[in-house]
Order: sequence, then C-alpha cells, then structure tokens
Amino acid sequence: TAEYREKISRVLDIIKESSLLYEVGSMSTTVRGQERRIWELLSKICREMGPQCKFVMDLKVSNVCGCSQK
Repeated sequence: TAEYREKISRVLDIIKESSLLYEVGSMSTTVRGQERRIWELLSKICREMGPQCKFVMDLKVSNVCGCSQK
C-alpha cells in the first residue's frame, strides 16, 4: 500500500498499548512477554489491520530467550 508508513505506525501503537516489552529495529520488532499476551497481541493486530490492508507477519517464537514470565 502507498500508505505503508501509516499502517506500520498503527501496528507499533498497538504493540505499545499492549504494555509488553518490545524493541523496534529497522526491519523487525521484537516483543517479549507472557505467551498468552503475545498471542492476544498478534490476534489484535490481525483483527484491526486485516480489514485495512494486506500484510505478512513473519514470526519467530522462542521459549528459551531467558525472559521472566510476568
């Protein structure tokens, strides 16, 4: 979409609103937190952005990252 920056900005806002730990990189964003909350976040992104645009989420999921489950 021509307005991809606006779409990316909205997804980043959704991530910020989740209160999960995250790091934004130049080509990816890393989110850390409790498994259930991660899946809820991904579901919310799909529900909100699906009607607005087409997208691909390339996911890497790990349970060995050393994160504390809060």
